[in-house]
Amino acid sequence: MGLINVDDPLPWHTWATVRLLLATKDRSLAEAEAQALLAPPSLSEKSSSIFRKTTRLLTDLGLLNSSDGMLSIADDDLAAVQRDDVESFTGLLRRAVFADEQNTDLTVPTGEVSRTGALDLNRALAWFLSLDSYAGYDLDAELARAYTALRPEAGTKALVNKERLPHFGAWSQFLGLARTRVVIAGGRGTENDFQSRIAPDCTIAVRSVLRKSSEITKDSPVPAPAVLLLLRKEIPVVPGGRHSMTVGIAPPEADTGGSVLSYALLRGQDEGWLALDRLSDSEHRVHLVDPDTGSNMKSISHITMVE
Repeated sequence: MGLINVDDPLPWHTWATVRLLLATKDRSLAEAEAQALLAPPSLSEKSSSIFRKTTRLLTDLGLLNSSDGMLSIADDDLAAVQRDDVESFTGLLRRAVFADEQNTDLTVPTGEVSRTGALDLNRALAWFLSLDSYAGYDLDAELARAYTALRPEAGTKALVNKERLPHFGAWSQFLGLARTRVVIAGGRGTENDFQSRIAPDCTIAVRSVLRKSSEITKDSPVPAPAVLLLLRKEIPVVPGGRHSMTVGIAPPEADTGGSVLSYALLRGQDEGWLALDRLSDSEHRVHLVDPDTGSNMKSISHITMVE
């Protein structure tokens, strides 16, 4: 089972299941009772199948325990989440999906790669987040390039087929790594067409990482290179991150942010929760892609979380 096959659970299925357990006193519930609440007999058999797949997925990711007919929260950080705090849940789900132990088989020497668990999603994300965040395009039209985007050991194809686009769009947006393009010229207007209209934008994930990192203190400037290292470590599917490089995506130059991280940081400044500064006497320098400047680049030395 993977994450972006047409019959795989969607991210809100995982949140519904976890939220139900978070509402209990000891963060556990009989599996039969959970299924009766989330997939009652009055719904289709497909609902029961999705429930079973969702609990299996959360168990495989290390977020749930399933034994002796009981479901329980397995992760201490998740057990501490409030039942209405979807942002914290999303951060923990993102951490689980990116965990190295979930991604040991991103590549194999033969190229006959596994497409189970988080592997397919992360290969697709590595390709998707290498696209230009500033450019307008039709994701359907990008699929031809997606089919040859990865190194042979990673299976070559970032997306196996276009039928996976709706699930990929749902997961990438839920994890804070994409945004919907509302208006695109030439769209066909069908449901799948609309769901495929997404753009690489990791702003939400970047904000979450910076808010929760012990390396970042509000109102304290941090050298920009250190922030980029942190973001590439915590969001390893962005260019320069370990999963991205593993599947063959070329990293940006050492002192540049690349398109998707540049976009996120500049958006953070525009929205008022980040300050990007260039101190004349600083030895630190990072160049962000910024089409609004004459040189197409903005040079900064420090980044400050201001809210």
